[in-house]
Amino acid sequence: MVEKDPRREELRRRGKAITDLLLDDPDQPSYTAYEKITLNLGIARTNFEIIRDGDMILVQDIDGAVDMRLHNLRADTIDISRIRNFIYTPYERFFITNTSQPGREAVLLIGKTNKFMPGLGLSHLYHDARDAVLFTDESLNIGDIITHYNIETTGFNTLMILASSTAQTTWYPQFSHDETNWYDYCDSAGTPIQYAVTNAKKAIAINDAQAKWFRVVVYANAAAVVNGDLSVQA
Repeated sequence: MVEKDPRREELRRRGKAITDLLLDDPDQPSYTAYEKITLNLGIARTNFEIIRDGDMILVQDIDGAVDMRLHNLRADTIDISRIRNFIYTPYERFFITNTSQPGREAVLLIGKTNKFMPGLGLSHLYHDARDAVLFTDESLNIGDIITHYNIETTGFNTLMILASSTAQTTWYPQFSHDETNWYDYCDSAGTPIQYAVTNAKKAIAINDAQAKWFRVVVYANAAAVVNGDLSVQA
């Protein structure tokens, strides 16, 4: 007989009790429309950005190792598998890092008093546009190929890539419906679209984007330092 992990069972019991409390107790802050986020830990993430306007995070259930940073990448790392209570602090974004742990998951409850938190991704309360960092001073040697963490763009039709490079690089936007199978962004003839960025700043617009997940692949035609940001709008 397989013994139950007491830590996980306690998290599950506490998470259910607190969920019930948030929904049913009129004397508690009004988190009646909190959001539940389930992270499949079989997918490795490095500083995966989730943009939210909230003031509460609860680890409802977890059976793997996950690190979190609040606010920005300079913040201290929080091992959320060890959290035993609410995280109470205002935030607009947080970052998730985990190795691939097939069959494991983490369930987070996030909320903000009297406000509804929409679906996972770049959507943001009371805003129709957000930004995300793609690359920050990434040094590449000739022939290097890099990409960033995947970004969910559900509900955003216009994407603007703000790219800069100190030497010639080629940028390839890609889309996916499952974070596993990636497809090149193509023109009407089916030819993959690529953007050359050479010792300059370039704004690259993609209109009528419909896929769920987005990323950019960068190829270094020469040794270069690249920076990139993503601006999205509904």
